[in-house]
Amino acid sequence: MANVLGYVSTDLEEPYEGQLDLENEDDWYQQKVDEAVRLLIRKVPNIQSRMAAYDPTTGAGIDPMFVKDKVLNAVIRVLRNPEGYRSETEFEYSYQRSPTEASANVWYTKDELADLGFGAAAVRPRTVFSKTRYGWP
Repeated sequence: MANVLGYVSTDLEEPYEGQLDLENEDDWYQQKVDEAVRLLIRKVPNIQSRMAAYDPTTGAGIDPMFVKDKVLNAVIRVLRNPEGYRSETEFEYSYQRSPTEASANVWYTKDELADLGFGAAAVRPRTVFSKTRYGWP
């Protein structure tokens, strides 16, 4: 499998804190990387053109390595909890994760999407209109 950004499962080795089983699970890792790229392109359709326009001297566009970091972080969230366990208990010890965090699905945080340019229009200043109420003293 391949994705339009050219990210591969071996890109996960450096940012992942543990040991990846690339020998046996490489196809599954690649599926998750591809899924994360497809989701990113669906959420931020102009990301490829902004990556191509990146110029570090002027700050134009978006750094391709920054985008790669965000994609790999979305995949690593799944790798940390591939079964999507929400809670675990053993004897008197237990813990719970938030439903979103515990999900075995690829997803991006609101901050990640904002950093990548999704929803940027929502943070721009807007004009506020007021309506005069007639008959008010």
